[in-house]
Amino acid sequence: MRVHWASLLSGTAVGFALQYVHLVLLSQRSFQQDDTTKAPYRQGILQTAWNRLKFGFSSTFSFRDINLPTQVKNVPEFSKGLGQVPSRKGFILQQMITAIICGLVLDISAIQSPPPDNADIFAWENVPLLTGSHNMTGPKVILKLVTTLVYWVNMYCVMQFVTSLFAIIAVGLNISYVAQWRPLYGSPLEAYTLRRFWSVFWHQTLRQILTDPASFICHRLFHLSHGNFTTRYVKILLTFAVSGTLHALAELGAGLELQKSGTMRFFCTQVVGIMLEDGIQAVYPYFSRRSNHVSQALWMRLVGYLWVLAFLAWSTPAWFYPNAARGVREGFLPFSVVKGMLRV
Repeated sequence: MRVHWASLLSGTAVGFALQYVHLVLLSQRSFQQDDTTKAPYRQGILQTAWNRLKFGFSSTFSFRDINLPTQVKNVPEFSKGLGQVPSRKGFILQQMITAIICGLVLDISAIQSPPPDNADIFAWENVPLLTGSHNMTGPKVILKLVTTLVYWVNMYCVMQFVTSLFAIIAVGLNISYVAQWRPLYGSPLEAYTLRRFWSVFWHQTLRQILTDPASFICHRLFHLSHGNFTTRYVKILLTFAVSGTLHALAELGAGLELQKSGTMRFFCTQVVGIMLEDGIQAVYPYFSRRSNHVSQALWMRLVGYLWVLAFLAWSTPAWFYPNAARGVREGFLPFSVVKGMLRV
């Protein structure tokens, strides 16, 4: 099996395990209690095996609970606007175009084979946390910026490619409705803070299964009160720790040993960045002078984009470099359209 597929399938398996924890153990959702089973499920034959099967299927695969009372926060609307759903044919065509574009991006990124000194370039020694800044030469800084951008674009395209394929199949076969397939990602223009990068721009597919265990540990195990400073950041830390565990196990399924993985470090350091920007945003009004609100908002957003890029360029290598050092020569797709075109 291809390495990227193994990682995706392993992560999906862990995701479904966390979904079980969320549905059965923490929220204790059931056919009898769930609001979505009242009508039309209970009209006619009461609690039939078919209705139970539909409820179980929809609950298992509905990670964002779209259009339900339990819908996760910040699920993007369709581009037509609030409440406007594309036509079935238009949606399928749009998803086909999206899948093709994402597939081509992934194909292009896999054309270049890893360099011979790949293991040295992406060695763990080149992923300093707070030390080793004296080794940060210009080329290494540029490398971090470029690899960070490429890595995140690839992850974006992988998730969107897979989601678009499933959307085409599900809607095309009338397994689900277009309204249940709201956009996976928000606008990148919303990513002017780390908090908004993760909670508004990036996909919210894992939000419930990550935050539920964190809330359970905070409030039911440690009995931390709601809303105070400590609880807020402990919960964020635990959420990222659960996410790091999921992604580390996904890498393990693809052959990367846990002791060589920097995934947990990457996800947990996101909390440091969020705390820093929260602190700056809290004290900034006390030191800023009154100015034109429009120009102030513009430059603050520009600074925010640079901050997010810089922080991700600093933290992402801990996640990316151990994988890159392996020198995997296969792409995500089992074939290459671009290579075939270049040979012609």
